[in-house]
Amino acid sequence: MYSEQADTSAGTKAVEALVEAIVAEFAPSSTGGEGIGTKTGTFRRRGDSARSKTSASAEVGASSAAADGGAGVDFAPLRTMVRNAERLLHPDLFQASAAGARRRYQELERDNSRKQLSAQVELKVRAIYFDRVEPEEARAVATEALRGLRTLEDVKFLLRHAPSLFPGEHTEVEGGAMLARLTTLRRELRAERAKALRALSRSILDKYPERAPTETDATARMLSMAGRLATKEVLALSSDFEALAPSDFRDLKPKHIAQAFRALQEDKMAELGEQGGGRGLASKMAIGGGSKSKGKGKGSGYGTGLGGTTRTGTASGTL
Repeated sequence: MYSEQADTSAGTKAVEALVEAIVAEFAPSSTGGEGIGTKTGTFRRRGDSARSKTSASAEVGASSAAADGGAGVDFAPLRTMVRNAERLLHPDLFQASAAGARRRYQELERDNSRKQLSAQVELKVRAIYFDRVEPEEARAVATEALRGLRTLEDVKFLLRHAPSLFPGEHTEVEGGAMLARLTTLRRELRAERAKALRALSRSILDKYPERAPTETDATARMLSMAGRLATKEVLALSSDFEALAPSDFRDLKPKHIAQAFRALQEDKMAELGEQGGGRGLASKMAIGGGSKSKGKGKGSGYGTGLGGTTRTGTASGTL
């Protein structure tokens, strides 16, 4: 890549400095921590051309870092950088920089993610209008639906709520109107979420009247996050909170409350299924029914559900 420029003394020093900066910029981060981690192979090579001195040196740096870093470290960003050096670095060695490569890396990653999500939107269009749209039309409809969406979060929101956002006929899909509907729905869902959290905060305040409203508001948010609760589940928890919560606020553990709540909901579903003569009826039960827990009187605190099966909740109502 920089074979001619790197053959000079200044060029060799520039390559060494660039490699050092690249290793630092794309330094392996602990899995799950901050960084620009991505799956290996996010970007494809343009060809099978030989590696440049820069790529080879960076690869050596990656190997050395791996030897020093030990287990539990993610080297995918640095490996991806090495494989795609020609796409990510400036063609002029003396203008190339690790920071510029990282910016280009992130741009390509966003573009790649948007392409993948666009393909999913096209599949959604085919599913919604399956008997009324041809494959070629589905692609055009998906493109039009995405026209007004600026961020990846907008596209993900569209995918989660596609049945509510797409009009009855595919010929009615228009980018500006889709964006308007998306904005309205997002605002409505946020308002519903805020209302549910206020209800949970009031239940916490009823249980612990000595606490300040600001503290119960914060506790309500922590509980919803600990259990990854959908909006309907937050409302259900506000009804069951008194039975699930310990007598002393200082003993309240959001994770334990979330586990007990999940177990209680499973018990309710099973009981309803038995009363209805089968699981089919239980599956129709709305989790946000808001009935008071039967756990009262069976003990204090987390007695209903600790040790029960825990599951990760669906976050369809969260944003």
